[in-house]
Amino acid sequence: NNGAVTQARHKVTQAQAELQLQQRDFKTNLHKSYLHLGHLIKQAEHYRTKLLNQTKRVFSLTRKSFSSGQSNILTLIDANDTYFNAQERYLELLQQGWLELAEVRKSAGLLIMQSGSVIQFGKGNSK
Repeated sequence: NNGAVTQARHKVTQAQAELQLQQRDFKTNLHKSYLHLGHLIKQAEHYRTKLLNQTKRVFSLTRKSFSSGQSNILTLIDANDTYFNAQERYLELLQQGWLELAEVRKSAGLLIMQSGSVIQFGKGNSK
């Protein structure tokens, strides 16, 4: 009978060690995901405030310049590509941000989507 008790204690000790290992892994993943999320938010904010506004302005001015005959089609195409590439990168950052937020919530043991909460990346706030 002592053998069964010893075996049960050993299983409990093993389960506790596995639990501690999983908790450590979750904490590590949570910390890593949280840092990465913060970096993505900063990048998206930079793209939104600095790059998108500037590329949109340059594209608009280039269209006007092309319409008045002051610039050629290659300049217009270049401004168009620059503007839409910046928009594409911004949307990629937003997508990565949402995926990273899901990872943070998962690592924290929270629901991935919570009804009634609105989080806006690139706007500098969350509700």
